[in-house]
Amino acid sequence: MRVGEFSSYDVCEALLTMFRPMAEKKNIDLRGNFAPGIPLLRQDVVKFQQILSNLLSNAVKFTPAGGEIVISARIDERRVVLEVRDTGIGIAPEHVARALSPFGQVDSRLSRRYEGTGLGLPLARALAELHGGTLTLDSTPGRGTTVRVTLPPERVVELPQRRTG
Repeated sequence: MRVGEFSSYDVCEALLTMFRPMAEKKNIDLRGNFAPGIPLLRQDVVKFQQILSNLLSNAVKFTPAGGEIVISARIDERRVVLEVRDTGIGIAPEHVARALSPFGQVDSRLSRRYEGTGLGLPLARALAELHGGTLTLDSTPGRGTTVRVTLPPERVVELPQRRTG
């Protein structure tokens, strides 16, 4: 693992630029929503990119034309929380565990229709955990999915304290 400091905002913006043509081709509104003051992260930037790339790829793949995908970042109790929310086909609660396990596509008809191995979510979760973080998934069939990656405080580069007075 090659740990370094980088801006999660810059990485997210670069990935939005990379995925925008695919989203536009499907008439999907793809945008970012970033809280001000997101600090630098200290982790492997390539693995961080891979996490978000897998999540965005799934969101574009499973969101129908006219849908919406939003990637967001915020601070919550010194943790960086990144979310990829879509208005895609969603996953039933009883199938979430399977979707998060390797090769565990929920329905074999989906793998034929959407072409994939079923490794995107499990890989993203494994990479988040490798950095001491978590990946959770909230989904409702027919309404969409939100995948949340939370990175612990030790992965956040402390911002200098501002002087007051």
